Amino acid sequence: MKKTLCLAATLALLLALVCTASAATTAYSFNEPQIALGIDQSIYETVLTLSNLAEHEDYLFANGYTVEGMTNIFNSNGYLVYAVDAENNRTLVLSAQITVDSEMYFDLNEQDNDMRKEFRTAHKGDAYTLLGYSYSEAAWKNYGGALQRFLCTKYSFSENGEIEHRGYQRKTIRNGYTITLDMQVRDRDLKSADEKALEQAMDNFSFITIAQMPLLPAKLSVSSEPPTSTSSDSFTVKGTTEKKGSITITVISLTSSSANVFTGTANSSGSFSVKVTLPETGIYSVVIEASADNSLKTQFSYTVNYQKK
Repeated sequence: MKKTLCLAATLALLLALVCTASAATTAYSFNEPQIALGIDQSIYETVLTLSNLAEHEDYLFANGYTVEGMTNIFNSNGYLVYAVDAENNRTLVLSAQITVDSEMYFDLNEQDNDMRKEFRTAHKGDAYTLLGYSYSEAAWKNYGGALQRFLCTKYSFSENGEIEHRGYQRKTIRNGYTITLDMQVRDRDLKSADEKALEQAMDNFSFITIAQMPLLPAKLSVSSEPPTSTSSDSFTVKGTTEKKGSITITVISLTSSSANVFTGTANSSGSFSVKVTLPETGIYSVVIEASADNSLKTQFSYTVNYQKK
């Protein structure tokens, strides 16, 4: 009898703990991009969203912000949730933005390994450095289920040459958005506990629905462009596109009625090289078009002035 009572008491205690934890967690859901995040408000006592900034005017003022100023920060950075853990001096930020990357990839889980590698390695490139980010770690983790792949990063963010904050991120592209869960810390170094807290936040993150992949524009990068002006009647266009993709270069004279078309096919790694010959001196419109199966066409346009010396 005593064992039965002890077991019943233990189960009741566990149930009470579960109910308490559930009651402390508030769910935030967003129609765009169809994601949800549960926030434990016993840890994150101040939780800002775009719709409740006016309710936290005193908090914002005490931290050097206005409602209007924070609204601009939310809108310009795609913030959805800004949750403050004051005790541990860290902030959990959920953001979702339509970016050049999200328009290109739409869903990183539907891309091949080369495309995911391209996205990962870009975090060590100039584009992020110019934005103030310095990434020391960037590696994929597959969370399985509906979450699937997120890029796990460690970084510092600088403004005017000074580190403004450091952080860990969980980042993906899904439903046509670049989605980031970002654990930011200020005025101290990162700790393993910060990354652990971010992983706990991932446990409460979910996709409400997964959008179907649309047809995306064919990838096109031109490394050797048509010259703006030239005294030679020929030049070579080089670059990369989809593997085995087709390249069409249309050359239209703006000073006569002539038009010429040059074609090529990318190799198994996506590289292409197409030689273009201009029939006579004059000004030309040069349109480079990439096409591939299951992709929309992509076009780049240039103007070339061909004059002999």
